[in-house]
Amino acid sequence: MKLTDRELDVLRELEWLHERHDQCNRNFMIDGVMTHWGTPQYFGGSNGSHHSATATALAKKGLVDRYKGGRINFFESHIKGSCYYRITKAGLDALRAIASAKGDAK
Repeated sequence: MKLTDRELDVLRELEWLHERHDQCNRNFMIDGVMTHWGTPQYFGGSNGSHHSATATALAKKGLVDRYKGGRINFFESHIKGSCYYRITKAGLDALRAIASAKGDAK
């Protein structure tokens, strides 16, 4: 699967959130399940940046999950944006395949 540089950057940031979610206070309760989701500001985005659109494109490819719906919990009420994202197993596998092809596998 061909990914743009922006897609790779966002996917790597979401991988970082995934691997360190227990250290980052970025866990949210959705439908009674604690999980690690982040708004674009958690993975390098700012007002007017490409991060939301890029993450949505990755979601269409199945590499990222997208949760749309207001605030996830009261404590995150200061967070802007209505969509949250997390990397999927397919996204993790894609990053590993790219790393392996480049010879720098984890």
